[in-house]
Amino acid sequence: MIENAKIVNTMLGYEGHGIETFSLELELETGSISYGGYVLGSPGENHKRIGTAFGMTAIFELMNVVGVSCWEQLKGKYCRVELESKYGPVKRIGNLLKNEWYDLSEILERTRK
Repeated sequence: MIENAKIVNTMLGYEGHGIETFSLELELETGSISYGGYVLGSPGENHKRIGTAFGMTAIFELMNVVGVSCWEQLKGKYCRVELESKYGPVKRIGNLLKNEWYDLSEILERTRK
């Protein structure tokens, strides 16, 4: 199921346990849904977290698909979302006008190589 969505809120930073992540709050015709919560880094020395290729790629490819040049510009932008079912979860996010899609499973696969 594919729907148009408006990004009404964003978060990029650390969640409650110090894990780096992002989330998008998406407004759909049928309601609203959140997307994100994925771990963008990995454990480092002395309980510090370090960035990963997956994390940086995930952030920048999302911005590219939506068509913005910085994270703060995501709020208020429109995109398409592909949902597993009428109630979610979000499988992937697409550009509103072009056939370009953001799929975290594909990014994970590419950055593991």
